[in-house]
Amino acid sequence: IRKKPEEFILLFNRSPFLSGNLPEEIKSSRLARIHRLFENIQKYTNEQRQIAMTFINAYSTDTQVHEALSRMVIESPEYKELQKELEKKSKAVQNAKSEAQIATETAKALKISEKNGEVEVLEKKIEKLKEQHKVLSSYGDILKDIEYQERIKAYLQEENARLQHKNVEIKGKIKNTITEQANEVNIAFDPYVSNAMLEAASEWHKKQENEIYTKAVDFVMDKSKSCERIEGKELCDYLVGYVKRYRNYGVNDILNMYICITQGFLTVFAGLPGTGKTSVCNIIGNSMGLTDFGGTEVSYDRFVPISVEKGWSSKKDLIGYYNPLTKKYDKTNRRLYDSLMILNEEREKSKFPYVVLLDEANLSPMEYYWADFMQLADRSEGSDEYINIGLENDIYIPDTLRFVATINNDQTTETLSPRLLDRAWIIKLPDSSINEKIPAPEKTILWEDLKKTFTVRTNENMYTMPVLENISKLFGNYGMPVSPRIKLSMHNYIASAREVMRGSGGVTPEYIALDYAVMQKLLPKINCRLKLYEKFFNEFIRICSNYHLDMTKNALEEMMKNAERNMGYCQYLS
Repeated sequence: IRKKPEEFILLFNRSPFLSGNLPEEIKSSRLARIHRLFENIQKYTNEQRQIAMTFINAYSTDTQVHEALSRMVIESPEYKELQKELEKKSKAVQNAKSEAQIATETAKALKISEKNGEVEVLEKKIEKLKEQHKVLSSYGDILKDIEYQERIKAYLQEENARLQHKNVEIKGKIKNTITEQANEVNIAFDPYVSNAMLEAASEWHKKQENEIYTKAVDFVMDKSKSCERIEGKELCDYLVGYVKRYRNYGVNDILNMYICITQGFLTVFAGLPGTGKTSVCNIIGNSMGLTDFGGTEVSYDRFVPISVEKGWSSKKDLIGYYNPLTKKYDKTNRRLYDSLMILNEEREKSKFPYVVLLDEANLSPMEYYWADFMQLADRSEGSDEYINIGLENDIYIPDTLRFVATINNDQTTETLSPRLLDRAWIIKLPDSSINEKIPAPEKTILWEDLKKTFTVRTNENMYTMPVLENISKLFGNYGMPVSPRIKLSMHNYIASAREVMRGSGGVTPEYIALDYAVMQKLLPKINCRLKLYEKFFNEFIRICSNYHLDMTKNALEEMMKNAERNMGYCQYLS
C-alpha cells in the first residue's frame, strides 16, 4: 500500500536512523536525503538499489520498516519505470546481439556474393575473350585457332627478351584494335613475328587441305568396294560399244586408244582441226566413269581437262608455285593441284584411273612446262615415283595417273621434241562422222581391270620380232636410232594388243598390232628431206608391203606425196 509522506515520516520515527537524541537538523537532513534518493530512483541501476537497501538494513533492525521500505521501493512508479527501462535496455541488448549476428551473417553473405560477383566478372571476361577470338578468326587464316596461338607463343619464347616484350605489345594492340574497330585492322607486325604467324597459318592450311584430301580418298575407297568388276572381252566390248555411239571408229582403232593410255604415261592425239580430238578425250574419260565422282570442297572427278596457253615455260604455269612471302602454294590450276594431292594421299591404294587432258598442248613447248612429269614416262612397273612441284616434300605419283594431250600442227604451235616423242604414243585420229553430244558415264572402270585387259606380260617369242628389228635397224642406218625404251614399249604393246584386236583380210592380230606400234612410235621420228631419204622410204615401204603393214605404208606414201608442198620435207606430224 502506498503511504503518504506524512505517514511514512511517522513510521520512520521509531527507527534509530531517524529517532533518538539526534538533533532535528540531522533528522531533517536525513529525511531530505532519503526523499531525494527516492525521487531519483529511476537514475540508479540495480546495483545502486542494492546499495540503498544495504544502507537501510544497516541502520534499521525494524522488520516493518524494512519491509515497508522494500515494498515502497519496489512498488514505486519510479522503480517500475526503471524496470521498464531496464527491460527495454535488455531487449535493446538482445536486439543488438541479433542485429550483430545478422550483420555477421550478412557480412559473410556479402563476401560470398562478392566472390560470386568476381566469378561472374571472370565469366564475362571469358565470354568477351571468346568473342574477340571469333573476331580474330574472321581476319584470315593467321589468327584462326588455338593451335596457331600456341605455335606463336612457343616461337616467341625462344626469341630474345626484346622480341618477347614486343610480342606482348603487339598482342595488346591486336586485341584492342580488333575489339574497338572490328572491321579495320591495321597493325604493323615485327618481321620475325609476322614470319612465324605466316608459317603457322601455312601449317594450318596444310592440315585443312589434308583433311579434305583424306575425305576424298575415303570416298573413292568406299566407291571402289561397290564397283562392278568388268575385264577381258567383256570390258573390250563395253568400251568399243560406248565409243561407237559417238564416233564411227573401227574396233581396233578404239581398242588401240585404251591400250596406249593404259600402257603409256602420255598419249598424244593428233589430227586436223575439227577431227574431234578434244571431244574424243572426253568420251574416253566418260566411258571409264571418271566424270561421275562428284565432290563438294574439291572435285572428286578423275578426268581433269586443262587448256594450255601460249607462253607457258615451267610448272608454275601448269600447276603453280610456292610463295615464300605468303608461305602458301599459289595454284594456277586448282583442279590439277587437288588431283596430285589426292593421288599423293591414295598412294598404292589408288583404285581408279586419273586422266589429265592437256588441250592444245603444243601451244607452248611441252618439254618446258611438263618437264617434271617427263621422268615418270620412264618408270618401271611397280616402282615408286615422286615429283617435286615446289612444295617442301616431293609428292607420290601412283601408276593410275595418265596424261592425254591434243596437238595441232600449224605456224602457231610448237613442234614436239625428240625427247618427248620417245616417251609418248602418238595417235592420228582417223576420219569419222562425229556426234557432238556429250555422253553420260555408265560404268566406273577399275584401274586393275584395265591393266589386266590391256597390259599382258609374256616371254613368248613373237613372229613380229624379226620384222621389228629390221625396221629399227633401218631407222638407225639413217640417223634415227630406236632406243631400247622404244623397243620395249613396242614389244609390250604388241603382246597386249594381239590378245584383244581383231584380224582383218588375212592379217593376224599380231601384225596389226605391229602396224599400230610402228606407226605410233617410229613414224613421228621422221622429219627429213625426201631427196636425202628417198632410199629410206623405198626400203621401208618394201618391208611394209611384205608384212602387210598397210597403215604404215599408206602413211609413208602420204608423206612422200606431201613433200612437194612442204618444200621437200617429209613429216608425219604435219
